[in-house]
Amino acid sequence: MGANIWFWLIYVLTLVFGVWGMNPWRPSGQVWAPFGSWAILFLLIGILGLHAFGSPIR
Repeated sequence: MGANIWFWLIYVLTLVFGVWGMNPWRPSGQVWAPFGSWAILFLLIGILGLHAFGSPIR
């Protein structure tokens, strides 16, 4: 497997488990507050991966 397949596989798995790990039933008041910074981070890493490794779908 090439580096591009490994990158996109790890990227998608991290995204899935990151969203799954956000528990909306936490006792704290601001549940979705950290989601904005994580969304921006994943967007920027995705753009960087797209530039460095190419499109995940060929």
